[in-house]
Amino acid sequence: MNKKKLFVLLPAALLALSGCNPSESPSSEDHSQASQVASSEKSVSSEEPVKTYSVSITQVEHATVSADKMEAEVGQTITFTITVDEDYHVSSFKVNGVDVAITDNKATAQMVENGLTVTIAVEVNTHDVTIHPSENGTVTADKETAIVGDKVTFTITPNDDFELDTFKINNEAKEVTNNTFEATMVKEGLTVDATFKAIKHAVTINQNEGGTVTADKMAAATGEEVTLTVTPNENYQLSALYVNGQAVSVGENGTVTVPMVKEGLIVSGVFAKKSASITITNTKGGTIYASPSTEASIGDDVE
Repeated sequence: MNKKKLFVLLPAALLALSGCNPSESPSSEDHSQASQVASSEKSVSSEEPVKTYSVSITQVEHATVSADKMEAEVGQTITFTITVDEDYHVSSFKVNGVDVAITDNKATAQMVENGLTVTIAVEVNTHDVTIHPSENGTVTADKETAIVGDKVTFTITPNDDFELDTFKINNEAKEVTNNTFEATMVKEGLTVDATFKAIKHAVTINQNEGGTVTADKMAAATGEEVTLTVTPNENYQLSALYVNGQAVSVGENGTVTVPMVKEGLIVSGVFAKKSASITITNTKGGTIYASPSTEASIGDDVE
């Protein structure tokens, strides 16, 4: 009886892994190893590659946005670092059109399908104009805030019968012309302090022959008292004292006190020579006549 041989054809790769020679019949152990390899190859070939999505950042002037990774799987966290130029701030930071909060120059977002699109907007900082209130006048500005380098114009308005005394910006004295001042905004902002003082009005004295008039001050604020002193020359006496055209009474000590008015004080003293009586005692043998006959000013000639 003739015996027939049965051959099973296996892939060369499996035979090689099993250590079998293709010309030899595989053992049961060889069959087991080949089965495991085939199963492993099938598992690997069935796994899909991991998908990652991109981060797109639109950069703008005066700011830079960076990400800790530019590609990531769905669900992974992306951390953004935002750096802005000096004196600028972020006005808007969005990921896929949605506002995202920034804390300590950092922001985070989760990766989603189709990726992340980042946009940012920045604005230049504005700084405050601060005006401290003053008595007897006001200061106004043409703007309440401004960016560094902008011009700010201040208008000073004293109350009636007052004028500007001092004007300071950031504690530095400034010279004001025609009650206006233009300043340039700085990073610290502008802080204004102004003081006002009462306007002083002049005392004008018109001196006349026969005496002098003096004042204890030659300028004074409205309502302030001014003391006038009248001093007649020898053999003269005060006839009248006028202040702004009105006669005023002078005390026995030769002084008078008057209040200053907005128009100022114009003072004029009128002096006259003192007079003395003429007495004639007639004697026997003739008559004496005088001209003037009864009285004459001291120093005048009597005939």
